[in-house]
Amino acid sequence: MTKRKRAAAQFFDDAETHGLEPLMKTNLNSNKVSKNLESNYNRMLVLWDEYDRRNPGANPYDIKTAKHFIEGFVRGCSAGKKEPSMYTMLQKWTDFGAGWMRWSGNDKIPPEVSESVYFYIQTELRKKFGLSTTRRTRHFHDGEPLRHCHQTHVEEGLASV
Repeated sequence: MTKRKRAAAQFFDDAETHGLEPLMKTNLNSNKVSKNLESNYNRMLVLWDEYDRRNPGANPYDIKTAKHFIEGFVRGCSAGKKEPSMYTMLQKWTDFGAGWMRWSGNDKIPPEVSESVYFYIQTELRKKFGLSTTRRTRHFHDGEPLRHCHQTHVEEGLASV
């Protein structure tokens, strides 16, 4: 038997029956909610502040400046203990753009700048710094770990035999 979708009115009648308060009486606020990625964004913004201090007037809306900033980031990472991967650098550029947009008063970095830097990482920086293009090996439960995991779920009533 096919389950019929409820009409919109019935849907919200049911929601109110199950505790949905009228909008004017709700305790909700108008504060924006976002994923808890602020630490990634903040790190990139702290690095941008230092870059801007060393390069007065730096502007991430300028392709040359954006490419120079990300190259500095790659060079800084290369001086560390682990060799950076291309995918990590791409993610860091994405984090910077997202953080920049959330910073009060900033407009989104234009797509032509963002895409250009993205391709710059994938082509020139990958070759120049030998950025790895391998991804981490995915690990899956198999054999004994899988049996143990399943048995635990059976004991907790989360799975059946």
